[in-house]
Amino acid sequence: MSQRPLIRRKLALSKFLAAPPPSTLLVSYIKGRAEQVFHEAVIPLRLEGLVAKWAESVYQSGIRSNDWVKVKRKGVRPRRPDEVFNL
Repeated sequence: MSQRPLIRRKLALSKFLAAPPPSTLLVSYIKGRAEQVFHEAVIPLRLEGLVAKWAESVYQSGIRSNDWVKVKRKGVRPRRPDEVFNL
């Protein structure tokens, strides 16, 4: 399974965990260009940034690949969970 593309792994996981336990959060994805998503979602929602990965990338245990890209807003402090989720 780890050598299948990210999109196929996410689909398989969502089918396997059709009713995930409360302690599990299945993270969806936004298909598009990171720059567009950044301006349409990260900035308006005042998020710290985003992490992007190529949809066709495979899992590579123990290494950092260029398939992952972390993009942060400049000068923004991380928000506490209660600030984000109204806890």
